[in-house]
Amino acid sequence: MGYILIVSIFVLAVSTHLWVRGKLQTAKRGWYKHQHKVFHAIFYALLSLFLITSLLLEVIGFLLAFSLLGAFTNLLFGFEKWKYEKQKKQYVHYLLDSFFWLLISITIYLFI
Repeated sequence: MGYILIVSIFVLAVSTHLWVRGKLQTAKRGWYKHQHKVFHAIFYALLSLFLITSLLLEVIGFLLAFSLLGAFTNLLFGFEKWKYEKQKKQYVHYLLDSFFWLLISITIYLFI
């Protein structure tokens, strides 16, 4: 049941991104480049925290931590893009990614 929900969330995420990209006329996202050093430091602190906790947790805890890392980093990237590059509207994609990673986290917690 949980795996079917996760696949459904991924399909919903891809279709939502395609719809939003067409609606807002935004370009495809490339490799992420930080706009400010503070966000760069926060990202690597989150990544380090994830690596440390993944060594201490079981497989399910690792999956949950990985999906939460995806949610928090996309939330961070979305805030950074909103603050420094509002006109490109890329922050909408990052905030949507954060929402979908949070849905995956909830699904992993409840069903797996």
